[in-house]
Amino acid sequence: MKSKVTKEAVTETALVKLQTEAGRLAQGFQVNDEAGLNVGALHRLRLNDARKKIVAFFKPMKDAAKETLEQIREKEKGFLGPIDKAEGYIKEEMQRFLNAAREERQKLEDEQRKRQEAYEQKLATAKNPGRVKEPEALVIPDAPKIEGSAQVVEWKFEVVDIRALPAPYWIPNFMMIGQEVREKKEEAKIPGVRIWSEIAVRRRG
Repeated sequence: MKSKVTKEAVTETALVKLQTEAGRLAQGFQVNDEAGLNVGALHRLRLNDARKKIVAFFKPMKDAAKETLEQIREKEKGFLGPIDKAEGYIKEEMQRFLNAAREERQKLEDEQRKRQEAYEQKLATAKNPGRVKEPEALVIPDAPKIEGSAQVVEWKFEVVDIRALPAPYWIPNFMMIGQEVREKKEEAKIPGVRIWSEIAVRRRG
């Protein structure tokens, strides 16, 4: 008949004793024959048992801490939700205005360039160049500025069809794609990837 083994409550004082015992077992230990091997094996069993007791002692604390941490993260997430939503809306509205202003400037710049090209063509073929009227300069507004901030054009990408990606991007290699987009900007052409730019606002100082 097997005797029942009752588990004794482990305290920090008991853990200190286990530490002391571990040091005592290792102090001066040497193996010179098989008997020494057997003693070492017994020592390792005792040390393994001590390790289990220590791990078991701290497990409830770690579990409680983990559960508490998850609760804290969820609570933090709940508070951050409205902040993130508000920031997202404001960022989107600012981006809409900046994009519209940039498109308007681009339209005017394109029109100015077309006028200049047409003028130069007429000038090159005219019998009397002096009578060719120069194009009227369009008023192109400056880019909107945000006080205390610097605007930086950031080129970004989104994989829209992974099957269309060329072999080097199959992973897909976001680092490679991002590097190419940043280097080539509007000239970057990667099949299966949508490329666009956004105005990033960075605080100076």
